[in-house]
Amino acid sequence: VPLGRALNDYTADTHAILGGYAPDSPVGQDRPTGSADSASITNSKESLLRVMRGVSDGVIGENADGEPVRVFDSLYEGQRRYAAEYLETGRQVPQSSLTENVTNWDVKSRHVGEAFGGMNAIGTDMVLDVRDAEVGKINDQARYAYHGFGALANTIPQVGDIAQRAVDAATYEWSKDVITEKENVAREGVSKETAGGIAGTNNLIDSWAETREAKGTDAAENAKGEAKQSYITGREEAYSALRTRK
Repeated sequence: VPLGRALNDYTADTHAILGGYAPDSPVGQDRPTGSADSASITNSKESLLRVMRGVSDGVIGENADGEPVRVFDSLYEGQRRYAAEYLETGRQVPQSSLTENVTNWDVKSRHVGEAFGGMNAIGTDMVLDVRDAEVGKINDQARYAYHGFGALANTIPQVGDIAQRAVDAATYEWSKDVITEKENVAREGVSKETAGGIAGTNNLIDSWAETREAKGTDAAENAKGEAKQSYITGREEAYSALRTRK
């Protein structure tokens, strides 16, 4: 659990590694960069995925309804918030440019999609891990939203007002994405061409695009298409690292 909390302090680093845009990605670097408070995580994607999976079952507390809040919940919410902040760094463009793809938006959406592909694969592995069947897992009744963290909200990185507005608007219950992926894996329905758990990522991009008055435009829809392809890449790499499909 302490390691899980610590990982949230490095959400910018873990998002970059999961999203495939960290320096020397995906193999990482031999040692952390910087020192003390300015140090950065430079692990390989494979090792980070395994560490995140290893701590994800830990319970960091309870929400207002007395339900356990797992390290995975807090890691996922941290990634979701940071993704909104990351999208917000996308280039400002005039409305007249929204009739075509915006390369900068496409690049950032690819990174976001790849990161969420990895996160959903970690969640899928949790659900399918029968070795801990008696431990509560994400299930079809799971209801996770940032406001459900209550007093534990300080375990999640804070973001700027615009990014928070996008997160607030993206009310999609992301546990559904994990369940979709779990069901596909269970019936061997996941292929390199499908992205069943992409809905939450699309929802977040839509909510962000709305802050730019761009929702539904060619630029925003193309960005979602880019996210989908990278989501599949991130998921497949994570499944390989975690050996989810045996």
